[in-house]
Amino acid sequence: MRKLPWVLPVALILTCISTASLFYGDRMSDTFLTIILFGFIPSTIILGFSALITIGYGKMLPIALILFAVFTGVAHLGLKLPFYILALLAILVFLASRISKYKLQGNVKIPREVGIYLFFTYLLIVFHLTFYPFQFIAPYTHVLEMQWSPFKEILTQYGRTPKLATYFAVGNIIMTIPFGFFLGLLFKRCRHLIVIVVCGFGYSLTIELFQMLFTNRSAEIDDLIFNTSGAMIGYILFAVIKRNYI
Repeated sequence: MRKLPWVLPVALILTCISTASLFYGDRMSDTFLTIILFGFIPSTIILGFSALITIGYGKMLPIALILFAVFTGVAHLGLKLPFYILALLAILVFLASRISKYKLQGNVKIPREVGIYLFFTYLLIVFHLTFYPFQFIAPYTHVLEMQWSPFKEILTQYGRTPKLATYFAVGNIIMTIPFGFFLGLLFKRCRHLIVIVVCGFGYSLTIELFQMLFTNRSAEIDDLIFNTSGAMIGYILFAVIKRNYI
């Protein structure tokens, strides 16, 4: 299938325009916001899908463009979307990427495919847990808050409600244990603890930034620490199982 080299640069330009509208939408005219909402954002989605289908699963940028374009549009509209709609969109993108991969490789390794589908299911579950009730707003409509002091928030909460604080800390660690495990299981390049730490931190940071930008939640350094620790535990668990049983 012929590649489209112009797709990604154009999609990137449209994404930059949409990003500017997220932070400076209050200074833009209603006409320009309408153009962004009903012109640039759909164009980014279409171009992202085109790049995904023609370039293949190995290029993650088209997926990022599609997801960010969707979040931008939903945030501008201030919509509360049912989870099944967002999940359906994610499933369509995922299936398109897998079909593209099948066409490029020509063969399918069933055990690895099962692992990839389980990993995708896990990511959907995390998305549901971290963004419920799916009421998204644009960043320029609320104050962006980030708690930078390590363990300050969790210790304060522990002083008031120890059980809730413990549930919060343990839950954030458990949430990313499968992430570290699946990275080690599915991707040989990730079979190093330093790589897992970087990926786990990036994974947690992405969630925190999206929560801070598109919801009323604040981002916390504690979440980054707990989530990264969970990814490390997951990878260590995989390494132990691989060494002793595989």
